[in-house]
Amino acid sequence: MNFNTLINPVYDLKQFKNINEAYKKNELAYLEQYYSKYYFVNLKNSMEDLYIYQAPNKLCVIGLAPAHPLLQRSQDQSSSGHYLSNIQSIEYDAKVKSSINKKRQVPLSIDTEICVVTTEEGNRYSIKAGVAGWIIDTNTRFEHEKELLQNKPFKEGYIAIIKPKQENSDKSLSHCFSEDRYKLIRNLT
Repeated sequence: MNFNTLINPVYDLKQFKNINEAYKKNELAYLEQYYSKYYFVNLKNSMEDLYIYQAPNKLCVIGLAPAHPLLQRSQDQSSSGHYLSNIQSIEYDAKVKSSINKKRQVPLSIDTEICVVTTEEGNRYSIKAGVAGWIIDTNTRFEHEKELLQNKPFKEGYIAIIKPKQENSDKSLSHCFSEDRYKLIRNLT
């Protein structure tokens, strides 16, 4: 490699064509490329599962899994794809929210409640951490755009970002399932 190549690199864009095509077909393709997908199956509450997308830096993005009741659409033809439940409020736990990025913050357990989602029908869904660790961030956009939780649950509608206690994914996410196993458990196609 010579000096001129370092200053003016030549890129062969053909090598990126497959990646670009994948992104056009599936807007979530970048997740499969950069994140490891896990699913926390909530055995205490029917179908109130979470996704946990782990980035290469080991931070975990937490959100509602596809089978969660808040993401179920109405089968009624007149409702044209509306959700069964409309979200009234998303309230983060005060202790969790106040401890974001603090020294000496109390670690979360798998079952620590991060927030409660209340529907217009009065149903309350307790959203758990799903992974033991420390809260790094919550989704502040929910204050003004609570519909993101249902309309874009796998992108802008995430609930929180958590730094796991264990660096080793095999230990920190050992209680979670792979995407294939999750689909099998919940009978998703």
